[in-house]
Amino acid sequence: MYSIPVVDIKAIFNCFDQIPDAGASFSVQLCVDIPVNGSPAASSNVSAFSAGHSFLIVSKSGGGNSITQAFGFYPATGISMWNPFTSKPSAIRDNSGQEINGSLSMSLSSDQFGQLKATAIGLSSKPYILDASNCTDYAVGVINSLRSQPLSLQPYVVHQPGVTVSGSLSPGFDVTINNSPQRLYELLSQMKSAGGPESANIQLDLSHNLKAPLSHGPCD
Repeated sequence: MYSIPVVDIKAIFNCFDQIPDAGASFSVQLCVDIPVNGSPAASSNVSAFSAGHSFLIVSKSGGGNSITQAFGFYPATGISMWNPFTSKPSAIRDNSGQEINGSLSMSLSSDQFGQLKATAIGLSSKPYILDASNCTDYAVGVINSLRSQPLSLQPYVVHQPGVTVSGSLSPGFDVTINNSPQRLYELLSQMKSAGGPESANIQLDLSHNLKAPLSHGPCD
């Protein structure tokens, strides 16, 4: 993940000012990339060093022009394999070309777009904590600031095995992650199957072929 370019979230939103609000259309897409497509509940993909990712695609169109930005919340520095749940500085990174396995699209009003911008910038300053303030916490937090019925994910429990220190094996323990890519994909799948009013706005794809569009990039 550390090869993904870091972007300034305020500069990302500056670009949308190039299109006047009058007559413009706004949208946001909540996206999730699970680590193992063939096993949506798997905690990680060891060969790809991935535990999944949740991110946002934000678009504004008007006057024959369109601007799209894809971005997500990450740790700014490396996470320790010995203590991965410690607090770390966070960063927003460009998710151009990121795989999408599930997504929920929402059309927005100009006022809602302003709320999205304020929340996306505000939450970006939080530290990254794997089990409490991660990519899914960020993406779902932004989306829920726009919804009358917030999305609610089931906790995801990960078992951490013990480690051998000086010939002794320490006991393993369970870690509860309140918001995870795995549970976000599960929720979107359930919403799609239920056939509710938002089911038409939910897309599921485990083919590895659906990717986020290229971002416009930052603007002064």
